[in-house]
Amino acid sequence: LLPRFRVLGPDAMEGNWNPKDFRKRLGKRNLSIKAALLDQGLVSGIGNIYSDEILFKSKIHPLVKARALTDKHLYAIIRNSRIILRKAIAHRGSSMNDYRDLKGEKGSYMIFARAYRRMGKICKTCRKAKIERVKIGSRSSYFCPACQT
Repeated sequence: LLPRFRVLGPDAMEGNWNPKDFRKRLGKRNLSIKAALLDQGLVSGIGNIYSDEILFKSKIHPLVKARALTDKHLYAIIRNSRIILRKAIAHRGSSMNDYRDLKGEKGSYMIFARAYRRMGKICKTCRKAKIERVKIGSRSSYFCPACQT
């Protein structure tokens, strides 16, 4: 394994990502779950768009501290990561601007987005609250204040 890949956390799609290992990798770090999912040293393969969608499906607010989550929450995140990422792969990703796949085609995952870039729009799940945006580090995070507590 090349040295630069040794620092990567387990692949989000693989079976070796589990709550026990995730907690161990977190150590005493005081990260929000959003920041933890984006940290490729904790878990690899999750980017900004998919972290929002994973947290939405898991009903977890992006600012919740990762170390405060129960194993039940972490299992939900792990399960939903695999669901969301499989769906994204099946739909060739998320073409926001000029991204194209190897066939030159745009990805169509964004038609399924429940949170990402939907600020101010009514939540498709609760149909009451509007999607909000918060900055976490240098990244935007979109969430439903009613569905994600």
